[in-house]
Amino acid sequence: MAFGTAGADSVAQPNYPRNAWWVAALAAEIARAPYGCWLLDRPILLYRTESGAVTALDNRCPHRWAPLSQGKLVDDTIECRYHGFRFGPDGRGVSIPSQTHVPGACSVHCYPVQEKNGFVWIWMGDHDRMADAPAPPEMPWLDDADWTTIHGHSDINCNYMLLQENVLDLTHFGFLHAASLGVTDWVAPPIVEVKDSTVEFTQTFESRALHEGFAATFGLPTGLNTRYVSQGRYLPPSVHEATETVTLPEPVAGRQTFHMKILHVTSPMSMGKFRYYWFYGWDAKVPEPVLDGWRKMAPVFWAEDQDMIEAIDDIVRNDSRATDCIEVSVKADTAAIQARRVLRAMLASN
Repeated sequence: MAFGTAGADSVAQPNYPRNAWWVAALAAEIARAPYGCWLLDRPILLYRTESGAVTALDNRCPHRWAPLSQGKLVDDTIECRYHGFRFGPDGRGVSIPSQTHVPGACSVHCYPVQEKNGFVWIWMGDHDRMADAPAPPEMPWLDDADWTTIHGHSDINCNYMLLQENVLDLTHFGFLHAASLGVTDWVAPPIVEVKDSTVEFTQTFESRALHEGFAATFGLPTGLNTRYVSQGRYLPPSVHEATETVTLPEPVAGRQTFHMKILHVTSPMSMGKFRYYWFYGWDAKVPEPVLDGWRKMAPVFWAEDQDMIEAIDDIVRNDSRATDCIEVSVKADTAAIQARRVLRAMLASN
């Protein structure tokens, strides 16, 4: 079993259901300038019209397949840099410099999009399936003025589900991140629940010393003995939201419970590459020097994850015995196995 699908062809078969909402970009990345990206093996063009609405088109001129993202905007139309063909925000061809007639076939596909929680979500499946599909997940903390958030992104050269499975089994903390995170007590399998298509896990530490980074973020004394609850939710196909809750034995400055959110969003460009967006959030005003420390630290342990899952991907793709080898799973893999089942059901219904 590999990449969330089963069978000998699992490495070659795309494992991203098209009848779902995917993150194409951060809303802040899309302006009047043409923005090109790859998503689900397709080239996509994004830009904002003069009204501020986001348009998503195939990033390929139908004339000679030049990337439209290399062109320029003329009012709300995109002009191909190669031969000057122009297309409206609905994808229809509007002018051809070398002739007056624009053939009906001279158009590019236009994709439905919506902006939500600071992301541009795109629908790349069947239009008649869109109304019945789950909406992009609600993540109100991203827009909550009482929360402080930071974020970043990177491109990772492996299948996107390797990251999703990585964050569904945190027993790797004490080994892969032993030096960077200093977490060694995540050894027992968590409690796992499947609610509709959502896979959730909960790990409770009844007695845990407050981590130095968590203490600094909230202005708390280090070393306090706390109750720590870690929860994760896989929201298929591409979102994982984690909540870390710390409860102090006694209130400090009138407060006893503190929350941290971690968001993982995976946007597959192809079977072997995806863009990874990460967000951290805290339900407090966090001083800038502390945030700067998180910004410096996060890439360190995400790089450890990236190195590992890229190495796994390399073995799965290139070992000639890979599809014949037995993959051993244990109790700590329960959430990841359930995520594979949910994903397979989505793929089967496409």
